[in-house]
Amino acid sequence: MLHSLRLVLSLVSVLFLAEPVYAQDSTPAPVSIPSDLTPEQVDGLVARMSDDQVRSILLERLDAVAEKNAAAAEEREDPITELNEVWSEMVASWTHVITTVPNLFSAQATAIKNFVATFTSYGALVLLGLVASVLVVGFIAEKLFEVLTRRWHVLTEAEAEGDLWGAVRYLFGRFCREIAGLVVFYVV
Repeated sequence: MLHSLRLVLSLVSVLFLAEPVYAQDSTPAPVSIPSDLTPEQVDGLVARMSDDQVRSILLERLDAVAEKNAAAAEEREDPITELNEVWSEMVASWTHVITTVPNLFSAQATAIKNFVATFTSYGALVLLGLVASVLVVGFIAEKLFEVLTRRWHVLTEAEAEGDLWGAVRYLFGRFCREIAGLVVFYVV
């Protein structure tokens, strides 16, 4: 019995470790891609290539990008310059936010107009009513859960002792209560 089990395990391990018979043994011919291709032409070219050729092209591009990034990282040795660049990028993001805030209200108004145009004003009222009713049902379920577990609240708070393990038990009980409340809110 033990001998046959060893034989089966060794055969299975040989099957997993052996190279697939259908794999290509030859290295793919190097492929050069012209730089002025449309996305459709690139899709057609990639469809005609083997997996190894596509992989080699992608690795060449990744190596080129990595070399360019490494060269850029070597150029930035001055911490003042790097700090200045980080500050300017941060300020640029702030200015972008400040300049796009006025567009926020007009974009929201356009979205609401599109919704009302598509679903009429009755559809918008139905949407608001559904959202409000879901929130009310969830709130009622959460309050009901709190009422039903009030005894557990009192027991958990009474167990909170002055030592470390009492505090850990209290926090764990509170955590479990919150998770259970979230699950009930999600289910409803």
